[in-house]
This record gives sequence, C-alpha cells and structure tokens, in this order.
Amino acid sequence: MTSRALDVLRTSPEAAELAAYPFNVDLGRADHLEAVHLASGTPMAPWAGDDTGGTYFHCAGGGVLYASSDGAAGLIADSIDEALETLIGLHCWHDLLHHLPPDADDATLTAAVTEAEEDFAEYYGAGLDADRRRLLGLLGLREQAPAALVRRLHDALLRTEPDFLLLNSAEGLAHALLDGLPRRPLWESVLAPGRSDLAALRSDPGVLAAVAADPARRAGVLWAARYDPRADDLPALRDLAAAGFGADPPLSAAAFTEPGVLPDGVPPDPADANPLIWTALALRQGRTELARAALIRLLDDAGPRDAALLDGLAAQFGRIGDHRQAARARHLFAALQDDPSERAAALADLAAHRRRAGDPEEAGRALRQAAALLTHAPSAPPGGGASANALFVLEQSHRPRPDPGALRAVADQCFRLAEVRAAAAGVDPTGDVYAVLAGTLPAAPADAGTERHSDGEAAGAPAGPG
Repeated sequence: MTSRALDVLRTSPEAAELAAYPFNVDLGRADHLEAVHLASGTPMAPWAGDDTGGTYFHCAGGGVLYASSDGAAGLIADSIDEALETLIGLHCWHDLLHHLPPDADDATLTAAVTEAEEDFAEYYGAGLDADRRRLLGLLGLREQAPAALVRRLHDALLRTEPDFLLLNSAEGLAHALLDGLPRRPLWESVLAPGRSDLAALRSDPGVLAAVAADPARRAGVLWAARYDPRADDLPALRDLAAAGFGADPPLSAAAFTEPGVLPDGVPPDPADANPLIWTALALRQGRTELARAALIRLLDDAGPRDAALLDGLAAQFGRIGDHRQAARARHLFAALQDDPSERAAALADLAAHRRRAGDPEEAGRALRQAAALLTHAPSAPPGGGASANALFVLEQSHRPRPDPGALRAVADQCFRLAEVRAAAAGVDPTGDVYAVLAGTLPAAPADAGTERHSDGEAAGAPAGPG
C-alpha cells in the first residue's frame, strides 16, 4: 500500500528535516535494535524511528505498529498517513497512553494534550504550531482536533491484539502492550456468542436445532449456561450435550444430563476458570489469532508451579500448528519432570515440535537427552571392594525400568528425524534411514551393557515407523 505523504518525506529534505525534528519521525532511524516479527505471521517492514530507539513498522494491510526500545509495542494507526497525522498532531503522544480513560470527553482530552505539550512548546519556541501546519501541508495531510487524534490513537491501540502481537524473533517472547488501556478479558470475548445463543434459546426454542448442529455454538451455549444456570434450561442443555462435546476440556456431557446439577445460589465466576478452557473455545470458534495471543501471554507468564498449564499450552500450540511456541512450552514442561521416563517422553514431544518447526539440530539434541535418560546406567564405584560392588548391584536392581511408552516415543521421533536427515542428504529414507538413525542416539556407556526388554528391542533402539 502506497503513501503519498511517505513519498514526500523520502524526496523532500525540508519535509524530512521537519519530521525528524521537532516531530521525532526520522527516516534515518528505521533499523530496529532486535529482530522482531508478528505472531500472526503478517509481514511488516520498518520505515522510520525516533530518538528513543523506537521504530515504526508498516504492516501488510496498512497498519502502523510502533515498537519501543524497552520491549513494548502497539498498533498506532491504520495507515502511514493516519500515523503521520497523529505523530505530527500529537507530538506528546507517548504521554497520553496510560492515564486517560477511554470514555473521557473532548474537553478532558484537549486539556490533557495541552498540558503534555506545554513543556516542549516552551523549549521549542513559539513556532511549534506553525511548523506543524507547514509539515502537514507539505505532506498533504489534514490538521485535526487533538481530541479526535487521541480517540483514533486509543482505538488503534485497543486493536493491537490479537493480530498485531509483536514477538522477539530470537526467543519468541511477546512484547508488552504499549498502553494501559482497559481491555475485554478473553473469557468475555469467547463467551459472548454463547450468551447470545443462550438468550435466543430461552426466547425461541426453535433455535435449538441450528445451535445443536454447530459444534462451536453448541459448546458456547453449554459454557454460557454453566455461568448463568437456570433449571428451565435443562431439557435443551441435555439435547445439546447429547450431540457431543468434542475435545473441549473439562466439560463432560454428565454435567448437564442429571437433574439438579445446576448450582443454587451464586454461579461460578468465569474469570476463575482454567484459561485453557477459553483458548480452546476460541479455537473451536475459528478465532485462531485470539487464541494464539492469549496462549503466548500465558506461556510468557508461566512458572515452575505451572506444569499442567505448560502441558496444555504445548498441546494447544500444536493444534494450531505453532510448533515453535509448542517447543517453548514443552521445553519448560520437560524441565519440571523428575521421573526419567516422563522427562524422556516430554523431550520426545519437544523433538517433534522442533523438527516440525524446521530445526532438526535442536530436535536431535532433545532426542539425545531423552535417550541418555532411558539408557544410561552409572558405573560401579572403582575399588569399592566386594561389599561396595554388591551394594551397587543391589541398588541398580531396584532402579525403575524405562517406561515402554517413553521408549517407543523416543524411538519413533528418532526414526522421523532420521527420515528428515536422510531426505536432506539425498538418501532413500525407505532403504537407508537406519544408517542415518545410527548417528542420532548417543553410544551406550561402555560399562552399561545392553538392557533387554520384553519386546526384544534394546533400550533406545528404533521401533520402526509409527
């Protein structure tokens, strides 16, 4: 998408100089400090920056995203022309992002702009307004009322997520929101369609067939009824539950098929529910970017007590094909597993996501770690004498044997990774894949021997195609 104003900036030294100072839109500062990309995959390109290290990006579709040097980002306009109108008309726009309520009237917004610009206007001199009009005229842009510009800026910022969530490319972490404006919680957004359908069902039972035929609408109504229970809804809810729930955890048909299950008194608060319920419902509704943004925020905030959350995050990222974020979640989950077999199984899944994300080297690293957990036996203490050696043998005899499921998972992923490597090397994967596989697993320790299993396979050996 072209911008006449940007073309003028690039060809007119006078306009470019005025834009850079005093309005801090400098075409010579378009190199951002780190590699970044949008979580949605939408292409974008930098076109200007400011003297704080922040960068303005032009996104496919026209939107302009600003990324600060301290890890915050936000959509500030729907086009470069709108962005320039805002940046020139509101030199102090950074000061208007956190303390103004969204419903403030024009007088309040105008007073806030006037106050924010007073110090700079005093420093710059009386010519600030004249230079503003001059630059807008050179660019062919409109001079607009400050209150209108603030409202437009706030409207754009509130649409930053989900489509314009900015990530650090090296680690996949999300940037903080640029503003402090209040936002609708995820549960409220994804429950809204179900609440609307539930209200329609209560006034017109004929809507039931259409709702029951749509898995997303069906799930939405059932969840909405859970948080707004009425005994009169039970017959319709039983019919919806009988139509199936798919994979929506943790709701089950039993919740709406027995009389009296709807609670008396105050219903539960959806804000207290497992957040993965709402991301799963968003995915069922086809709102992939809404779910992705929420999942990334949950992953960024996850800690050592969140093993179950990390497990669910990896599964949902895998469901939408975001294998890089799934690998982030599975890596953290694996680190929290104390049991060797459970950690090895988690590492096998981590390897699968890294392979699918196009990183076979890191996939191989995860599989080597998993294989070591399942095959390594420590050496007997040297020079320990007969008693020490007997004790060692006794201790080793009580070590838990690797879980067959973990062994199969690791072997399967080794085979799949070997197929990728064989194909990359120009080797027929159906004939020589095991030769490539031999370089995937670590050699067994010399003193560990070969542990045999009931299925006749050595520990860590390939189990063949899954």
